[in-house]
Amino acid sequence: MKIVVPPTTLPRVEGMKPRYRVGDTLKATCTSKNSKPAANLTWGLNGNILDSEYIKKISVKIEPETNLETATSTLSMELQRHHFSASGRLKLKCTASIHNIYWRTSENSAEEERPKAAVVAAQDYRLHDVFRKPIDLFCGWYEGIAIFKNCSAFMNDKEQAFVSWGYAKNWESNAVPVYANAWNISYNGDIFGFVPTGNGHYLFRIYTKNRRHNPFATEDIILDPSLCSLTTSDVSLMQKWWMQRKNQKNCPEAVIKYNWSGKNGEWRIVYKWIEGSDKTVSDVFYKFKSNGQEYKIIHWEIDVPKKLVSYTTNPIRINDENAWSLTLNKAESWGFQPAGDSGQWIFRHFSSK
Repeated sequence: MKIVVPPTTLPRVEGMKPRYRVGDTLKATCTSKNSKPAANLTWGLNGNILDSEYIKKISVKIEPETNLETATSTLSMELQRHHFSASGRLKLKCTASIHNIYWRTSENSAEEERPKAAVVAAQDYRLHDVFRKPIDLFCGWYEGIAIFKNCSAFMNDKEQAFVSWGYAKNWESNAVPVYANAWNISYNGDIFGFVPTGNGHYLFRIYTKNRRHNPFATEDIILDPSLCSLTTSDVSLMQKWWMQRKNQKNCPEAVIKYNWSGKNGEWRIVYKWIEGSDKTVSDVFYKFKSNGQEYKIIHWEIDVPKKLVSYTTNPIRINDENAWSLTLNKAESWGFQPAGDSGQWIFRHFSSK
């Protein structure tokens, strides 16, 4: 019989600063003390589990006085725009677990350090507001247009993002993404605001009139080609971004991180295409809601030049979960299929190649 001694305290997270900017390096250490065996430590940021590429050091020390074990994990990652929430928050979690017996989490938070001037939305964007004469003096309602001037080289010859509005006109806009911080300004008694919703999408709001507009509701979008990693739960956005990366071939490695909630657990897929070798590498993870444990259930690699496909699986039983399939294009489609009532399952790759 194997005896498990769980930690008597929560895991401890140290080293996190109160504020960060895009481009800063987030460094933190998580420690879980006095257990046997040592706890397994995993990191999460704003609800997403972080990949092992950000874990720089894992160590286990035996305490001489108790003969129990202390586990330490060190995290280091360069923060990008998508790491921050829409409200500019970072919620860093460290979870300590031992088999399916022990599971505890500690969380630290930080805020994004934003520009002080409202007219500067981000490093490469400036906001230009043009207000016209009142249409209706009784309503006090003005026409206006907000133009997001992207100063980066990518947008030099391309259409800039804009939103226009008015009392006697419909909203007008285009669907050019804006990677900028939230802001609001006041003019002539009205308050206007920009609210990012992720991946360059945003809402434009007129708070004093209780109106808002989503430029991406029906229009096609222009995606920034400098982004080589996308974290999303939007399938259509993922498909479009993936095909642009493979057609433009401007990323040495293009990575999709797709996650969603299943019936009894959380699914997470990390799908990577290596442009130089034309190789696809993918991992599928499943996290049980019952105990918080996450497992990598399958890893596969597709080597197109050699016409080879290899699989590594983890025979974890997944009970009472719905089947699903995911399609990026005709040549890249795969899915999960339950096989009976005993938690067994089949993973299928529907590639036409």
